[in-house]
Amino acid sequence: MIRRVLPDGDALTRQVEEEHQEVNELVTVLERDGLDHPERPARLRRLTEVLREDVRDEEDVLFPRLQQELDPAELLSLGRRWEVMRRISPTRPHPTVSRRPPGNALSGLLLSLIDRTRDVVAAGVRRAPDRFVPAGRALSQGLAGLAGLVERIPLSRRGDEPPTSR
Repeated sequence: MIRRVLPDGDALTRQVEEEHQEVNELVTVLERDGLDHPERPARLRRLTEVLREDVRDEEDVLFPRLQQELDPAELLSLGRRWEVMRRISPTRPHPTVSRRPPGNALSGLLLSLIDRTRDVVAAGVRRAPDRFVPAGRALSQGLAGLAGLVERIPLSRRGDEPPTSR
């Protein structure tokens, strides 16, 4: 919507996409490298910094400008659509998937299903007796591998332009 209604919407959303791309890359590396990696503290600091910048940009710049362009009914409609998309979107980082159509739309539903299954498995592992933990972790890793395959489908990568295309 920002790209559609603001004259500089494309540039503004590109900045947000770059921040989101960096967040996804940082979270992916943090998950991959584990708790004991020597770069973890620096990566966590950078992640916190980027998240704060992103929230500030959205709350102080993007949303106020969008409010100036849309009437209250349009804003409510946008909010409802946003909530629907939040509920059906992936819950984990996927840094190689496009942030724009068609890639995000084509891969989003499948990645959401995989991510939400991993979330259920992770919650089960936290509550499960110790003997089931290795199986739950193996299942989660298998699902992560499946998500990686979806991410590498060429159509999943269509739509982005540098620097958010990876």
